[in-house]
Amino acid sequence: MEETIINLFLNHHKADARCIHGCLLKISNLVSSLFICNNLIRHYVTQLLLHDARRLFDEMPLKNDHSWFAMISGYTGIGNLRNAVSLFKSLQDGVTNKYVFGTILKGCTSARNLRAGMQFHCGATKYGIVTEAFIASTLVNMYGKCGDFLQCWKAFEHIPDKDVVAWTTMISVLANQERPDLRDSAFQVFVDMLSNGVWGVNMTFNSVVKIFDEPRKLSQAKQIHGCIVKFGIEVDDLLGSALIAMYGNCHGLDEAIRLSSRVHTMDMVSWTCLLDAYIKNGAYCDAMLVFNDMVNQKKLRMDPFAVTCILGACCSVRMVKELHGYALRKDIIDVSVSNALITVYGRYNQVRKAEFVFRLMKKKDGISWTALSTCYLQNHREDEAFSLFSDMIRQGWNPSLFSITGAIRGCSSIGSLFLGEAMHSRAVKMGIEPELSVKNSLTTMYGKCGDIIAALRVFLSGRRDVVSWNAMIAAFSHHGFEKEALSLFYDMQKEGTEPDDYTFLGVLVSCNRAGRGRVDEAVQYFDSMKSVYGIEPKMEHYACMVDMFGRSGKLSDAMEFINAMMILPCSTNNHMVWETLLASCMVHGDIQLGRISAEKILEIAPDDSAAYTIISNLHASKGMWSVKADVLAWMKSRGIKKEASKSWVEINGRIHVFFTNGTSHPMMDSILDKLEEIKIKMIEAGYVPDTNCVLQDIEDEQKQRVLLHHSEKLALAFALLVSAVGGRRPIRIMQNLRCCGDCHAAFKIISSIEDQHIILGERNRFHHFRRGACSCKDYW
Repeated sequence: MEETIINLFLNHHKADARCIHGCLLKISNLVSSLFICNNLIRHYVTQLLLHDARRLFDEMPLKNDHSWFAMISGYTGIGNLRNAVSLFKSLQDGVTNKYVFGTILKGCTSARNLRAGMQFHCGATKYGIVTEAFIASTLVNMYGKCGDFLQCWKAFEHIPDKDVVAWTTMISVLANQERPDLRDSAFQVFVDMLSNGVWGVNMTFNSVVKIFDEPRKLSQAKQIHGCIVKFGIEVDDLLGSALIAMYGNCHGLDEAIRLSSRVHTMDMVSWTCLLDAYIKNGAYCDAMLVFNDMVNQKKLRMDPFAVTCILGACCSVRMVKELHGYALRKDIIDVSVSNALITVYGRYNQVRKAEFVFRLMKKKDGISWTALSTCYLQNHREDEAFSLFSDMIRQGWNPSLFSITGAIRGCSSIGSLFLGEAMHSRAVKMGIEPELSVKNSLTTMYGKCGDIIAALRVFLSGRRDVVSWNAMIAAFSHHGFEKEALSLFYDMQKEGTEPDDYTFLGVLVSCNRAGRGRVDEAVQYFDSMKSVYGIEPKMEHYACMVDMFGRSGKLSDAMEFINAMMILPCSTNNHMVWETLLASCMVHGDIQLGRISAEKILEIAPDDSAAYTIISNLHASKGMWSVKADVLAWMKSRGIKKEASKSWVEINGRIHVFFTNGTSHPMMDSILDKLEEIKIKMIEAGYVPDTNCVLQDIEDEQKQRVLLHHSEKLALAFALLVSAVGGRRPIRIMQNLRCCGDCHAAFKIISSIEDQHIILGERNRFHHFRRGACSCKDYW
């Protein structure tokens, strides 16, 4: 009869547990069977009917280890550690096996309750089961996930005969941490495991490959893959996906593609990892092709994570809308997809669509609020951003660490120092300022908002990681403190922090801005990236070197460097080097090479307005007005609009935006009067308008008027008008384009005659004007 009942459980595992219980009650004496009751409790637990399971448990006349195990595991499975512990306390001394202890320790791990975990550690020691492999591995996992790595190491070291489960648990705990030192320790544990003659299994390598997530670790990643092949480990779907993700993180795109062709069955996870690898390596067009392949495969059911990934590769509003529509049709919009849509719509200035997505969300998390807030900040709608932030707090959402760092990054993107300082105050009140992610975001924010002193103050407080060093090196470089940036590069290595590709980008930019004398030094840094540090240069590094040669007047060297590049500059998304060379041609008036550069850019990106603008200005600088007119006419026929020059200044938390020759500001009459007043003072101080900066075929008098009404001069006049003369706080002006030579000369004179520290932030750097001089030393 019991065999019949077992078959009933097996064949009706999805049936309602209450129905099965009712059927059993009709069969005399069966419900009193210990075997049947234990199975029925497990059935209740599987269906999360814990109240019914507990009632049956309490009514059982006899209980054994399996009874207690089933009930306790049910509580820990739903995170109810309190009831699990209460039940455990009522255990008789004779019922204290390792599986019950292991279950309760797993509950402590899930609840991140270190105190309870330590108490049960003592209990396991008391009953002499602490050295059991199962208990020991569970303790290692519990301490690691609760953040007590000292006890985690002790628990691991006290295991007398470590099997592959113990080693794998320790590796997994360390590999899943964010701290670089712990992740490095995971690899050392893996090496020690091999040294002790223990061979890894699939789960071991699934954990190990997570360690290799940077381009400089590509060589080691290949060695781990080699170990898998050497040991004869079968690469199942899970391990195959992990290897593809590893190569994607290490910028080994070719290896990820080759590996994907060898995976037996590419499931949704494998395809998504391959898609993510393309995106992380900047191959957005290829990523779109992969996504199309995924869509066309009938066996694959598209999941939200894949849609979230591909949204990051969208390069136009149209693509975002198409993906949005696809996600709606397939009903695969969840919180993560909605958050990604808000972020991407914000990036393309589609604020209404971002708001629409936000309003339709049935469930919102902290990322949702942060994404819309950042969208507002990116589109200069600061009042709405911080009104939304206040609404978030009023509705009971405590800003998370991610929300605060996201808001700080949003302040960075618009250069709002006032709002950035407000977010800094919020972080201090929440007690999260010492967190590395917050400190790093603050360092970046202050650097991008023009307050280098505040950036340095944050950087020097507390501990630092490679992101901290990179942020400060970039801040020094952008503000014209190239020597200090290069000094930091050596200091970080003395402290034992390994540089990465972002570090070298900051170093190369610093050499670039330091002047012609740093060219040879920059070449040495560039060569050492791969030869010394094992870091593969990215397109940004190549572009920086081209800019270095070009700005130094070595245009032929720049062209030779491009021709020798390992990455083809004519491939999709790699036109950055040609844009850099074209800008240098504009500086040095090289029309022939400028035309070649423009042609290369337009082959790759035919709608690039910057290429048309620069090449037209290049011809205009040589008096070739008809060519400029033809280029502009061609732009108009293709519907390409030139980016308008604009500047903005923040006064008392409010941002005022100015356009060249603009008249929309309510105080424009007073601003123009102030400009005329400043002009008279400048002329008395020796200022002569540089009409060569006006690339229009008009009279000199008109050119002088155009120069006077440049957006940055309008912003400065407004700031001087509403601020106290000789104020102690610097005037910070942000600009979307490169400062012209006339405005640069004017700002130097104004800083002297007005006794004012003026900070002008261009797209890629800052100028500090003081006492008639600029921090760039007129080399920019």
